[in-house]
Amino acid sequence: MEMLLNKFISNSSMEFTSSNNAKERDEVEILRAQIKEAFGNRRGIAVILNYYYRLIDLLMDLKEIEQAKVELQYCIDVTVDFLGENHISMFKLREKLALIHFYNNNMIEALKEVHNMYFMAYNLVEAHDDRFPLVKDCIYSINYVSFYIDFFYGVFSNSEMKNSLFKLYTNGTELSSQLTLTSLASQFPEWRRYEMAERFLYDKLKKEENVLAKLTLTSYKSDTKAEIRKQKDSIFEIIKRVAQLFESERRIKLAILQYEKALTKAISFYGKNSIQVGEVLSPLSSLCNLAEKYEQGLSYAKRACVLLNAIPDKLNKKNPEYEVKLAKALITIGEIHSNAAKNLPPDDIQPYIDAEKYISAGMNIVDKHYGRDNPVWILAAYSLASNYDLLCSCLQEQAMNDKVGQMGTENIKQEQQELDNIQIELSEENQKKLDEWREKANNLFELIREVIEMSPSKYLINIPLTKGSVEVEEIMGEDTRMFRQTTLNSFPPNPTTINELYLSSREIHLTGSVDSGIQHLQNAMRLFEQQYGNEYLFEREFASTELANLFNHSGNIDEAMSLLEASLQRVEKALGNESKLYQEVSHAYKNISSLKGLSKDEKEERFQKLLEKYDKEMDQAKHEVAKTNQQVSQTLKPSSSSGSSIITNNKSKKKKKK
Repeated sequence: MEMLLNKFISNSSMEFTSSNNAKERDEVEILRAQIKEAFGNRRGIAVILNYYYRLIDLLMDLKEIEQAKVELQYCIDVTVDFLGENHISMFKLREKLALIHFYNNNMIEALKEVHNMYFMAYNLVEAHDDRFPLVKDCIYSINYVSFYIDFFYGVFSNSEMKNSLFKLYTNGTELSSQLTLTSLASQFPEWRRYEMAERFLYDKLKKEENVLAKLTLTSYKSDTKAEIRKQKDSIFEIIKRVAQLFESERRIKLAILQYEKALTKAISFYGKNSIQVGEVLSPLSSLCNLAEKYEQGLSYAKRACVLLNAIPDKLNKKNPEYEVKLAKALITIGEIHSNAAKNLPPDDIQPYIDAEKYISAGMNIVDKHYGRDNPVWILAAYSLASNYDLLCSCLQEQAMNDKVGQMGTENIKQEQQELDNIQIELSEENQKKLDEWREKANNLFELIREVIEMSPSKYLINIPLTKGSVEVEEIMGEDTRMFRQTTLNSFPPNPTTINELYLSSREIHLTGSVDSGIQHLQNAMRLFEQQYGNEYLFEREFASTELANLFNHSGNIDEAMSLLEASLQRVEKALGNESKLYQEVSHAYKNISSLKGLSKDEKEERFQKLLEKYDKEMDQAKHEVAKTNQQVSQTLKPSSSSGSSIITNNKSKKKKKK
């Protein structure tokens, strides 16, 4: 107690630096005297801490940041000694300390404190389920601070961040005892942060390019060369941040465009064999894979592996991120082999075998540096499990083709309606392979579930439902704000929920277990309800429409309509009834409701009409694309990327209408 009292007295001797409020200053001195008296008379830790809470609040209201930080740190030490690390009082104290670090422009320390808050909240949730709102607050705060660090730190100067960026990022809100990072985050939602970052990064890029242009005119001067190199580094970093911004939004086309610009700058500034080229090629190859530009993506990924593998071990130890980029490139090569092989004959399974080797190698590197409870490893595990399922599908399809070949052409015509009921038999060797691959896929999905459930960071693992969707980009068109409002959220879904969606997709599309897929979708909808109540969430509406579609095909039209009605209400409340997502869901609702009361023959007739309409629209679209290509070829020589983009768009539209 004497040691604590001496420490308190040394802290209380600090002078005010900026406060002019005499009344509040007097109250601070009174509280100091009360704390001293409470220590001396041993009045109990609860009384002392209450005095301290009031003192810290006053200092925050007076904008005495440094003094408030000192008192907070001391109060945290006292609370840990008497009440323990996981007491709810510690959560509130760390929340205030994180806010003070944030307003003091010490973002790294703020992020550390928010992570400390999260693990405290996680421990409380493990003991008491009613503490989950604390976890939610932490995730809001972590995303809020992390975004500022990811896209502004290292690009803008301290003065730029303090004078303009920070004020805009906090909506001009001043520090006070009633403020929290969670309340700040709610004032500045995710879609607005991306909008702001894009604008500021582009403005900064223009300024830096103008500075470089002026410096280039005097490049003959020896002291200018260092400035030019610094300016090139700055320009390259900004373009990379813009590309990462679009990639994190999962806007494939824009992200590819920006990474290609970054690649051009990297080759121009640092040389074609530089590390910078390798670190750009790794994410660019992954995006090309998503855009179905497989040949281009494979070329980029292989080149990235060559450049990143040549980095010395000493540099890799200092910055393991380079080796992780190598791992991502290896995973991309495997995914491209697996995705591109879907158009090959079923007996050509070598690409899937190669995919297994590349993805496994990349996963091992990620595991070495980051462990398994992170999105990179988990998404790669999904890809590897899917690859095993596709190998099983190849064996089954090959056996089916052999069976059909034995039946002969005439028998096929006679038994066309019974083809779905044909019993196929695999050879002993193929059956053994199928059992082995299916078991590996099952084990991977079980391992993913265990990794998620056992990880203390499980609520922080942001697993996207999709790495990117060209289809969603096309639906949204040029309306960038609506795209962000529709797809982004400050509190991502629990990875357990997303895992249920991946499981449902696997059961429906790869193993053919529709009933099991419906069960997983229903589990996901229940988890969405528990975490979000009646809030809008893009992933939730996807699951809702997918489940409604399955109910419709199974004849449960009433259940399908009920799901879509609830989805329409959420979308309308969040985005309005003029939004494109609302129109898409409304269109699905009208199509399903129009089938109610129809006989089986009437439903088939309606489907046939829709199919004819679709074929007509596809022919028209092909004609328009051919006409556009002819016009472009007369004026410009088309690049490989633009040609691939046109092909990708057509494929995306075809998938959408199906």
